[in-house]
Amino acid sequence: MEKHNIKVSIIIPTQNAGLEFDTVLKRIFEQNIKEKFEVIIIDSGSTDKTIEIAEKYPVRLIQIKPEEFGHGRTRNYGADISKGEYLVFLTQDAIPFDNNWLRYLISNLEEENVAGVYNKQIPKDDANIFEKFYLNKVYSDYKIIKKLKTIKSLTLNEIRFSSGGSAIKKDVWKKHKFDESVLFEDQAWSKTVILDGYNIIYEPKAKVYHSHNYNIIDVFRRHFDHGVSLNEIVNDKIINVTKEGLNFIIEEILFLIKNNLWYKIPHMFIYEFSRYSGYLLGRKHNIIPKFIKRSISHHKYYWKI
Repeated sequence: MEKHNIKVSIIIPTQNAGLEFDTVLKRIFEQNIKEKFEVIIIDSGSTDKTIEIAEKYPVRLIQIKPEEFGHGRTRNYGADISKGEYLVFLTQDAIPFDNNWLRYLISNLEEENVAGVYNKQIPKDDANIFEKFYLNKVYSDYKIIKKLKTIKSLTLNEIRFSSGGSAIKKDVWKKHKFDESVLFEDQAWSKTVILDGYNIIYEPKAKVYHSHNYNIIDVFRRHFDHGVSLNEIVNDKIINVTKEGLNFIIEEILFLIKNNLWYKIPHMFIYEFSRYSGYLLGRKHNIIPKFIKRSISHHKYYWKI
């Protein structure tokens, strides 16, 4: 396909994506969309069947060394070699809900002042109850337009954006590329473009199945990284985060009781303590030696010695 014929470039970083990746690609190529699109897979050293699965489909497969991977860096690379006017970012484990996902996602980009759109994330059937509650609370059924004139402060809720299914205009990306020095490049990018006067849209009609079953240690590690990155991005005060966390726990308890899952409340407290303590430690990471940060972080490459 000629460069000018491709409207959308779907960029997916991979590493050991597993057999489920076949479903991801199958759903992508079943999309009901008139615009031509390309799929760019950037693999960083998979040792499973990821490459074999990718080669079954008409994709552009790029292989890089594991040490060359970075969330912002790899996505910038994919955007740089893309041919589309719109850039769609998807994670290797996010499965489009139906064949209208892509159409709903990019339709919002036709509006002049919109820089990016992100989709609704639905928990998979095997997600634990705490993950299901979290995703259903964060990803509502109501469309949200985020603009500088209407947000009160640059909190996480007001700049939320996700590479777990999002689309941005390439022209805006050229002006504001992903910050390669942070872990959560999607949130940092959202803050940057909002401050520059662009709008971000949450489109719940565009949906993907995307969830994780983390154990207590994984929850701690990932939220430590979350705290580290957001410490540089948002203006959330610890006291406000704590208040929001307490309200979240109260709602979660009521949810468990309502669904006759009261016996999971003790486990919930352990799970949420792991989440909050990891986040709080991440916010205070400057007082922690680098070798300790590297040992407790999920993204160990970030703390290169």
